[in-house]
Amino acid sequence: MKRSSKHTIKYVTDYKKDLLNRMFLTWGYYLKKTIDRMWEDKAPISKYMSCKQIDWMDGLGGQYKSLIYKQASEIVRGEKSRKGKKKSKPKVKNLSINFDKLK
Repeated sequence: MKRSSKHTIKYVTDYKKDLLNRMFLTWGYYLKKTIDRMWEDKAPISKYMSCKQIDWMDGLGGQYKSLIYKQASEIVRGEKSRKGKKKSKPKVKNLSINFDKLK
């Protein structure tokens, strides 16, 4: 069973908006960096990787590292498994943060 929730930021303070913006910037930066490393074969493209092995995301907690790595590997594996079209490095246009339970 999948569960999700949507939240509004209509009544949030400026400080909390700033925190959210910084979180999205940090998440996007490390997601793009991880995709680049995977595309250049500097990082393995597996579904899960130990947070101790993810050394290019300095300053982040282990859970964040694992979630970003999982999202990047899904994006890269999806692009590499495409048939027919020329494969090019994926670009992240609409960034979403998935706080998902790791298995």
